[in-house]
Amino acid sequence: MDFDKTYKMLLRSFRSRENGLASDRLKALGYKRNFGVSVTEIKQIVTGTYAKNQEFANYLINKDLREAKIAAMHFAEAKKMTDKIANEWINKLTNNELVEQACMHLLPHIPEVYERVNKWAKSRQEFVLQT
Repeated sequence: MDFDKTYKMLLRSFRSRENGLASDRLKALGYKRNFGVSVTEIKQIVTGTYAKNQEFANYLINKDLREAKIAAMHFAEAKKMTDKIANEWINKLTNNELVEQACMHLLPHIPEVYERVNKWAKSRQEFVLQT
């Protein structure tokens, strides 16, 4: 998979569904860049078009775009989430929406997640603690 090419295709999909009003409201959550695409539409774009790919999910979680981070949750392959990757991802959750998405679509599917949760519960970082 060519990550840059696939990312550009995703961006086109997100732009075609852009919602300016929602985008403005999402900036209050701390998103610097977002298109205001609904979580449902992001999931439909990813699951209806692409196969799961952990490496691409890792690529997306590092993008400074709300929709990319949420899409990463749907590209992720829970069985390939090592302790190191899971910890890196958890530390990239910067608001309640991302925590909620991780808790609904990713964390319950990660093997041995409950062992990790005990570690995260001791964190001093607000959004890590919330997971």
